[in-house]
Amino acid sequence: MSVIGIGDYDVLPEDVIFVARQAGATVEGAPIAVTFDRIMSFRREDKARPLVLCSKGGPMPLMRLHVQLGVGMQNTGLRHQYRSQFHAAYDAAL
Repeated sequence: MSVIGIGDYDVLPEDVIFVARQAGATVEGAPIAVTFDRIMSFRREDKARPLVLCSKGGPMPLMRLHVQLGVGMQNTGLRHQYRSQFHAAYDAAL
């Protein structure tokens, strides 16, 4: 699962894994429960289609995780595709 993209790799390099683990270790908070109830995807030109897991629950726990992880990635120098506006897709009607 990816909350913040770190790039497209055929094989994730060991140095990226090392720094990503350092960034992840900076995240603090209570465990969160997320239930994924459906799978979606979308087209990208000349790239593999991503697998998107969707949840019927609200996005707030994932949004907090997104911000904390983005800060950790910035502080460890990990190149990432952080966007300040995280769009956690969910369906409140389910």
